[in-house]
Amino acid sequence: MLQRVDHVAFNVSDMQRAVDFFTRVLGFTEAGRWRSEQEGAAEIRFVTLGASVVELVERRDMDKVDTSDLVLPGFNHICLRSDDLDTDMIQMAGRGAVFLGPEMHVDERLYVEERPMPGYCLERGFRRILVKGPDGIVVEIMERRE
Repeated sequence: MLQRVDHVAFNVSDMQRAVDFFTRVLGFTEAGRWRSEQEGAAEIRFVTLGASVVELVERRDMDKVDTSDLVLPGFNHICLRSDDLDTDMIQMAGRGAVFLGPEMHVDERLYVEERPMPGYCLERGFRRILVKGPDGIVVEIMERRE
């Protein structure tokens, strides 16, 4: 069953400017970071305000990125937490959900934290699926192994 909003993500063109805005202007706390070294690499930082989490994504090597992916500056996705992804996928499919790509399994530590974010480390792994919404909205459904 879907439980709550897990996080909201934005693609940014200048990571430091975005982090400064969320932390200095809005009062968020920088809580974690991850750097992908794969093709189309990205720097990802998490900022928090209370229990709310915002994920900031800056893509590097844009010439190597599939532009059909969510890479332009602006809204990226909203993530909903699930406690039973299999059941949720069956229910959503029955209601006409369009899934974007296959389900993804991550069974190892996702990122090296420079500042641990209590309760948000994904080292136990997770499963996720992306759901296509209207007007380009993408919803990530994530089941974390706690």
